[in-house]
Amino acid sequence: MAWTDEIASLNEKIDSLQKQKDWINGVSREYSLGFEIGGTIEYEVRTSAGRDGFFADWRTDNSSASSSSTGLELQIYNQWNEWNGFDFTTHDAEKNTALTDSINALITDRDDLQSKIDDGTIVDEGL
Repeated sequence: MAWTDEIASLNEKIDSLQKQKDWINGVSREYSLGFEIGGTIEYEVRTSAGRDGFFADWRTDNSSASSSSTGLELQIYNQWNEWNGFDFTTHDAEKNTALTDSINALITDRDDLQSKIDDGTIVDEGL
């Protein structure tokens, strides 16, 4: 793997963690929840304002869903039901701190590696 590949890998990790942070903080973007149903993965995909927007929009579109639903609808209903009855305040604060710390550490690693490539300390010939 080349050093530039390592930078690309770090960027993917940063993006993934940022998406998790956006989910918690209500940032509008595309989100998906996937569940194994009958041996295949099925997804609910929607553009929403994070977790709260996702579940509120889903419930509006699926007002008849219940614990007797089946398949993907049941799986999303169960997630909605958990979201609907849970106070995420403490959880979100702790998770945001952990995500921010992880993102910052990865950015530091990436920028340090890029700086070493730029100044010739390491050559991008591979790891």
